[in-house]
Amino acid sequence: GQCKRIGNADSPQISGAPGSRSPSTPRRIAREADFVWSRVPCAHSVLRWPLFLVACLVIAVVLALYFAVRALIHAAERLLAPSETRRARRSMERAASFEAYQAAAAALDEANDMDAWKALPASRFYAAPLLAAARDDVNAAMRTADWPRLLQALQRSLREVNFAGHLTEALYASSFTGTKRLVEEYSEAIVGGLTLVRAAVEAHAEEAHAVQSRAMQAPAAPSALAMEETAAAPPRPFHDISCSDLLLDARRFAEFAVCTFGRTALCLSGGGGMAFQHFGVVDVLLRRGLLPKIISGTSGGAAVASYVCCRTDAELLGEACRDGADTRFPLRLDPDEIQPSCYLWAGTWAERLRHYTRHGCMFPREPVERFAEIWAMGHTTFLEAYLRTGRVLNITCCSLSGRDGEGEQTPLLLNYQTHPHVLVSSAVMCSGSMPNLLNPSRLLEKCPHTGAIRSHCKKETCYADGSIDFDIPSLGLAQAFGVRYSIAVQVNPHVVPFNFAPHGEAGKPIGWSGRPGRWRGGFVLCALELVLKECFRTAWKLMGLLELLPMYCGTKWDLFFAQVYEGSVTLSNDQDYMWKALNALENPSKEMFRYWWREGRVMAWQKLPLLEKRLLTEDALF
Repeated sequence: GQCKRIGNADSPQISGAPGSRSPSTPRRIAREADFVWSRVPCAHSVLRWPLFLVACLVIAVVLALYFAVRALIHAAERLLAPSETRRARRSMERAASFEAYQAAAAALDEANDMDAWKALPASRFYAAPLLAAARDDVNAAMRTADWPRLLQALQRSLREVNFAGHLTEALYASSFTGTKRLVEEYSEAIVGGLTLVRAAVEAHAEEAHAVQSRAMQAPAAPSALAMEETAAAPPRPFHDISCSDLLLDARRFAEFAVCTFGRTALCLSGGGGMAFQHFGVVDVLLRRGLLPKIISGTSGGAAVASYVCCRTDAELLGEACRDGADTRFPLRLDPDEIQPSCYLWAGTWAERLRHYTRHGCMFPREPVERFAEIWAMGHTTFLEAYLRTGRVLNITCCSLSGRDGEGEQTPLLLNYQTHPHVLVSSAVMCSGSMPNLLNPSRLLEKCPHTGAIRSHCKKETCYADGSIDFDIPSLGLAQAFGVRYSIAVQVNPHVVPFNFAPHGEAGKPIGWSGRPGRWRGGFVLCALELVLKECFRTAWKLMGLLELLPMYCGTKWDLFFAQVYEGSVTLSNDQDYMWKALNALENPSKEMFRYWWREGRVMAWQKLPLLEKRLLTEDALF
């Protein structure tokens, strides 16, 4: 009747013996299974590199065929176009002023009899009857001074970003100087209606303020002079509407327009020295009063955006004196004033290669840091830049968590809301830290209480070039600032060769054939271009989805060719592409810098008729 213990904690159990209950047995079996499976090679590790080599071979063949097709299209456009068209296009590309550009463009339109095309409202690219009705409704409301009808008509027109298709780029791709007259008249009517609404709101607000001021004073009989001034004052717009009702209606209308029409952002891409072309675009928009308040920049575009967003309009236009400002910092938007500060790529190519073998990057950090501080006006923060100029600066970069930038890679959008005290110059450094060219950097911030400069993040977090994942941050800008229309200036050397509009683009119609509905170089070549480009992008996306692309310099390259590099409208220029790409890492001379500047201005002049339709309306609205 005595129970016998089968075992205790000190005596080992026999595997498989009756009554064995050792807790170590399942763990030992699991360890043995893990050991066995660890000796079995994973299918991904076995097939990864063969698939990678096959994909690289496919991409190489596709790219060779693609650029051969592009060369044939370019040759067809050059050789088959009339000589007058070639000369006029050359004059436009080399124009030193907008007047010279416009004269050459008008001559081309006249030679192609585009006045008849503009006068004819019908087109498959927009709803002409709907646009004509909206134009007539706004004009009628302004003529009759009908306040409710005017607001309703404007609301209908601003309920979409591209109402009735009037901002469709194909509408502007048949003429060198504009689009249909109906679109021009519609745009003028909308701007006129918004201007009238603003004038009415300002007049009623002034009257309400005057009434409130008089009410706060001691009651007294009105003097004869005051009665005389009141009688002589011009009638305010919509005088039959009470101030409170008009202001309430205007407030509701503005809230509606902010949600539906949204704001415009200027997005400046990266591209090394090719990013100096951004200055020409900014110059054209600023001098016409069309520069958006929201500007984003990546890599080289971040440097240009920092220069613009850290200076007021008066400083950029040369209308303000320095008032004790540091003479190290150029202020005017002028190529001869900015060029001396453009020294950021030090050394000869032999010295750069030696620096690469020693430090893992081609360029030392110190010249780039000095350059970034000069353009960002020292230790200016995002919040200080916004308070000083009213412009919203956004800079993109990639966060590389871990030691030496190894780890998780996360795209970031830096601005005065998310990183108010971060130094703009350090953000420019991080956004421009392209692997192999410049090692990853760390963000610095200014203490809001003491002004001391310190690291933004205590963890070992580095930041690399924003072009890798986040070149044109349209979605981030829409979420943060209600941006619904983005103007992308795309000069990246790995993107520009693939920017191809088969039917022409705004301000740059097809010039090799006189037939309507034409294709650049013919349908067959355009079809081959499209198929080969999509094959390349699909192959790159598949390499990313299958995790075939290796981590290079601690960075993932899945989105380098697969992200969206376009905006609502994209400004780009592939003229002299090879020369531009070869000089993208050279410090520009005065002549070279003026060349970059002119190329940017030509890009803006080309699509100015399209940009004006959006930006003039936004300026009248906000």
